[in-house]
Amino acid sequence: EKAAEVAEGERIMLASATLDMDWERIAKAAKDHGHVVLSWTQMDINNQKTLNRYLLKRAEVRPEDIVMDPTTAALGYGLDYAFTNMERIRISGLRGDSDLAFPMSSGTTNAWGAREAWMKESPIEEDTDWGPRELRGPIWEIVTGLTLSLAGVDLFMMMHPGAVAVLKEIMGTLGGKVSGSVADPGEWIFMEG
Repeated sequence: EKAAEVAEGERIMLASATLDMDWERIAKAAKDHGHVVLSWTQMDINNQKTLNRYLLKRAEVRPEDIVMDPTTAALGYGLDYAFTNMERIRISGLRGDSDLAFPMSSGTTNAWGAREAWMKESPIEEDTDWGPRELRGPIWEIVTGLTLSLAGVDLFMMMHPGAVAVLKEIMGTLGGKVSGSVADPGEWIFMEG
């Protein structure tokens, strides 16, 4: 509530309204101070619909003040499940389900939760070399962002500046804007904000 009050006039996104916590309090703070509510659920389309409906009908949050975050899981089965869930949400919204017709956010930084993104080497003695982790982490984040963009994500919360630059370049290219090429990996890995 205090953050919403201090940021009045900035139209920030308040994270996170969830079914398990006090979504009404977050919705009220957002409405009172002109902010957006991040509607966060844990990879369950039915819970996402329920929370969005509560925000719209019970808390009377305007549709333009809701952004969904159905959860981003790290690479592997988690990413596959996140993709499927987000794709179903996006398609349902496009087909007219007003409870799911909102912009979608991804906590793409969750890609760093995969041990392969940050460990120095495999914990399995006979395993092959994973390569430099300075490359693996940003690549994990890029792959996660790109994959979820194909499921319909609109907003990416990312950590590595190089991963952000590469994803922006790819998204621009997919959108028809070709402005050049991505920098040499040796350069973008060590980019600073």
